[in-house]
Amino acid sequence: MSYNDPGPKKNYAWVRNDFITQSETLEEVMKEWAWELILDDNDNVDDIDFIGEKIGDDLILFETIAPYIEKDSYIEMYGEDGCRWRWIFDGEECKEIYPETIWGN
Repeated sequence: MSYNDPGPKKNYAWVRNDFITQSETLEEVMKEWAWELILDDNDNVDDIDFIGEKIGDDLILFETIAPYIEKDSYIEMYGEDGCRWRWIFDGEECKEIYPETIWGN
């Protein structure tokens, strides 16, 4: 699938179906998915903030950009229900992981 050919139309909850063809930069794509990039002085992504109300199918987005994300980077999330998870990047893929809770004596 090329940048100009979004393939079959998908409905990703809060994302316009034409976001690929209507976005010219990574910042625009991320904003469409309700993520704001914080850049350093060299325009490298230094941080990322979720600016939406509810998360949609964001793992699809992160799996797509995973080959371009620095190895050992992660995004840590705290849900409104107290749930915690991370999207972790290994330089090739993105995986969603959840912490293990261990209660002591």
